Amino acid sequence: MNFNFIKSKILSSSCTYPTKFIWTLISEGNGAHLVKRTTLAKNFSALSSSRCPNQFVHQSNAIQNVKVFRQIITNDNSRRRWFKTSASREAIPPIILVVLSRVGKLGAMFLGRTFRIWWRKLPPEERSKYTQKVGKNRYLLSSILGALAFGSFVYYESHVYETPFTKRKRFLAFNDEQFNEMSKYELELMLQLYKDKVVPATLKLASYRRVVQVAQRLLKANQDLPQIRDKEWSITVVDEDHQANAFVLPCGSIFVFTGLLKLCESDDELGIILGHEMAHAVMGHGAEKASFLHFLDMLMVIPLAALWALLPTDFIAGFSHFITSTVTTLVMELPHSRFIEHEADQVGLILAAKACFDVRHCLMLWEKMSLIGTIHGHGMEELQLEWLSTHPSHDKRQAQLEELLPSALGVREKCSCPRLPFYDPKSEILRYEQKLKEHKKHPHEGLLMPVKIH
Repeated sequence: MNFNFIKSKILSSSCTYPTKFIWTLISEGNGAHLVKRTTLAKNFSALSSSRCPNQFVHQSNAIQNVKVFRQIITNDNSRRRWFKTSASREAIPPIILVVLSRVGKLGAMFLGRTFRIWWRKLPPEERSKYTQKVGKNRYLLSSILGALAFGSFVYYESHVYETPFTKRKRFLAFNDEQFNEMSKYELELMLQLYKDKVVPATLKLASYRRVVQVAQRLLKANQDLPQIRDKEWSITVVDEDHQANAFVLPCGSIFVFTGLLKLCESDDELGIILGHEMAHAVMGHGAEKASFLHFLDMLMVIPLAALWALLPTDFIAGFSHFITSTVTTLVMELPHSRFIEHEADQVGLILAAKACFDVRHCLMLWEKMSLIGTIHGHGMEELQLEWLSTHPSHDKRQAQLEELLPSALGVREKCSCPRLPFYDPKSEILRYEQKLKEHKKHPHEGLLMPVKIH
């Protein structure tokens, strides 16, 4: 491969503003793409008005089957440095902390059960002696428990941080460096899992080109956010027509399945979904959720040890443990998961509005989800109660988005976006419902009609 050729193409750009770029070359399938992000742009308004816009993805057909590397280039061509990324040795990987919390729960169960068996084998007089000792040292034991409680409080308070954008206080046991390293391992697993279905990274393919264009609009319009500006974004399109899904890893890797492209008849709908998924990365929801579960696991250590020590049999202790875990999931884990989904809807809608997408389509989008479940029977999860789900129901999501829509439209107007045409969501819903009914009569034609890329 001719690296000088690539470099000459980059440096021959007509951009004249003094800026450093990081270029990431990523091999995906039969192609590769370069990702460029601004790292030292001090005046974004001047940058965006330049005759050479801040491009997100540049395609090079001369690059085939290459490994991941990074190159830092300055516009004055005074220096060049190549390096490979490696895992940080300064921070403890999150997976170790998560495993330790799980092991702590198992250890509490084992310790409690061992104590119960040992206590039963003691003769009555020995039990009486130990009971008296506990009574004499009750103040010491209370002090130890109090110190543990105080230590937990201090640990929690020292790891409370403010969320970007919404300024909400939340507990974070893992920093960005730790979780980004973990998400890179997840990226490798995803690429390995879908290696035979990854769409070649070439703008000649409509599906890949469409995702690039929509993602580029979102990223370019939100460069004022450091959580957008400072990430190295990449795109992977997976050829799975029966899976309408997309997700964004904390490290900035965007995955889109072709089934979602068929579901989204307009780029506005795709922009709203990608805005929601990017919002999870912007808000650090992955680290927050892992931290929340980690703290819950640590809080359950002493109660679980007491439960397995005091209850008379393994069956009763195990059943009580199951009930406790279920209640914890229903009362704490699932509501927290639904909350961050709602927050991602809120932030994602703003990201899409700043990119001048027609955010009114968010209502149509979730109505589509509901109709597909109703007409095709694919939405059995909608028959379940919402409090058993990690996501809000489609109806509630629609209602929440309807409340957020006026503020999102206000943001769109402030960004000097083009005026929106007349849009009647009810007629669009009726049209789409008729379309789904026709598909039910002719299922061999596919779930959705081919989309038109604007």
